[in-house]
Amino acid sequence: MTKSIFHQASKLLIIVGWLFCTNNSFAKDLPLTSLSPKYQQLMSLMSSDPNQIVEQLEQQIKISSNPLDKAQQYLVLSETKLQLSLAKEALKYTELGLLEIDELDQPWLVHSLILAKADSLDLLGKPKKAFKLVNQALNWAEKNNDTRLLISALSTRGMIYNTLLDSENALSDLQKAYSLAPVKGDHITKSSIAGLIALVYEYRRENKLAIPYFEEAIAYHRVHNNLQDLGDNIYGLGRANKNIGNLELGKSQLQESVLIARQVNDEQGIAYGLKELAGLEVRLDNVEHALSLYSEALAIFEISQNPYMLTDVLTSMGEAYLKINQPEVALDYISRAELYADPVAMRSHLFKLRLFKANAYELQKKYKLAYQEIIQSYPPRLKLLRKQYTEKFAKLENKFKLDKLDQKNYILQKSNELKTISLNAEIEKNKSLILYMILASIILLLLVFILYRSKQTRKKYERLSETDYLTGLYNRRKVMELLDFEMELAKRHKFELCVAILDLDYFKKINDVYGHTVGDKVLVFFAHLCKTMLRRTDVVGRIGGEEFIIVLPHTSVNDSKKLLDNLRRETQKISSQIDLSNSEQMEELKVSVSIGICASNLIDSSEVIINKADKVLYQAKANGRNQIVLTE
Repeated sequence: MTKSIFHQASKLLIIVGWLFCTNNSFAKDLPLTSLSPKYQQLMSLMSSDPNQIVEQLEQQIKISSNPLDKAQQYLVLSETKLQLSLAKEALKYTELGLLEIDELDQPWLVHSLILAKADSLDLLGKPKKAFKLVNQALNWAEKNNDTRLLISALSTRGMIYNTLLDSENALSDLQKAYSLAPVKGDHITKSSIAGLIALVYEYRRENKLAIPYFEEAIAYHRVHNNLQDLGDNIYGLGRANKNIGNLELGKSQLQESVLIARQVNDEQGIAYGLKELAGLEVRLDNVEHALSLYSEALAIFEISQNPYMLTDVLTSMGEAYLKINQPEVALDYISRAELYADPVAMRSHLFKLRLFKANAYELQKKYKLAYQEIIQSYPPRLKLLRKQYTEKFAKLENKFKLDKLDQKNYILQKSNELKTISLNAEIEKNKSLILYMILASIILLLLVFILYRSKQTRKKYERLSETDYLTGLYNRRKVMELLDFEMELAKRHKFELCVAILDLDYFKKINDVYGHTVGDKVLVFFAHLCKTMLRRTDVVGRIGGEEFIIVLPHTSVNDSKKLLDNLRRETQKISSQIDLSNSEQMEELKVSVSIGICASNLIDSSEVIINKADKVLYQAKANGRNQIVLTE
């Protein structure tokens, strides 16, 4: 039901109340600027009995042969299906309608169908595709001074922005549409758009701001007996009241919305209302009753294949089963929800699903799986939150600058109204004030700069104290500290961990023959190989001249050997990568590495595991070097 409110402005604007034509038929070479009167008359039934329109037109379209008539019939069918939140069927009708006509002959009708197609794609969870189409219709409306289509396009784009979680642009478009729309009339009015603005505030969780807009829309639709739209907005109002804690009031309003939806045979409206009522029952610990309501709503949403609502209901059912300690059933519903959740438009839903999965695994005492769900979801969630906070900060900063500019203009305006006798004194005062502000700003900037440089310097010294100056790898002190940390984690969570000691073969000979400069190049090349070939979770450090240590968390001995054997083979290529064109003994340079690997038994200390790895390293050296030896 919520998504159908998104489209009520477009539906009313494109079809209902367009300028009536003086003739009952249209010449084939005359472009339309509105629907034919017979289709406008059909559309007057949309809010009271949309199913009647569908039934009548689906019969008519079978016998219709005029392409212009068929295109209009498809447009009306598409808008009616959107009213019923059946986006998949609506999309099919828009595409069929576009096949019937050409943009050169019927530009208004083509762009009206394009706008309906954008609505359908948005409802199907494809807002980016919808965004391109709505801009196409909006640009045409602006170029041709079609105010009604422009209002509709702005309303549609506003709701697409809302789907994309860009509430600032959503409100901007909807408020512009609201300012252009008339107070009264047969087409879209301010009250119609008020319901859309309310939805944006509701999605921003600013429910108190949404309520007055819902009430404005409800008052309009109740007077005009627009039952479909009335039920949609009562649903929105009930949900807003529920969200701010007015549970009884919200429940009664949601129940009224379900009654209205049943009255007009709005299956999607019924499902939306049942879903919200089920959520209330869960909050009141009536979980069994809630699950029956969810099941009825789910059956309806499966018919329309609405990905947002299928994800929402399946997630809620999984959460409900967790509440009554049935994690196996909960996991089944959560897995089904993941199939419908779009990874771009519904990222927050996916994070929520991972958390519920972790809770379910925890109830099953599958703590490792629960831990993995949390660990896998944390980095992308943190990245998304950072992006959202960065964007929000930028918008707030721009708003602050505009407010500051407005305030400055207001001060200047009032200053101009002062009496002439005090003008000179005020100017001097302002000059002094500006000077003080400049001085204060300079001092503040200096303090910020000093603080910034101090912070950068501290980071630099911290980095120097932790890394090897030549290779950029961790130094011995830091890598031992990280080894202790990883071993403690392995002991606590009982996961596998391996430690490898690596030593470059015949490194002293390289230094003696080619000099320490070439030796340093070898070390740098080898360190670069370690950085690029090892995983982000692995720890690598230089603990001696040509000796290195690698810590491999969550890794078995066999996997460690495979990973480090790749490193060993790549190390042999260093010889060909170092420029020794001036050396007469270039052929003698053969770079290789010997490796000893030891697996932690969750009891060893860091000293013990290093000694074990060191022993097998010496065994690798004794066996002829350029090889890997594992502990027994």
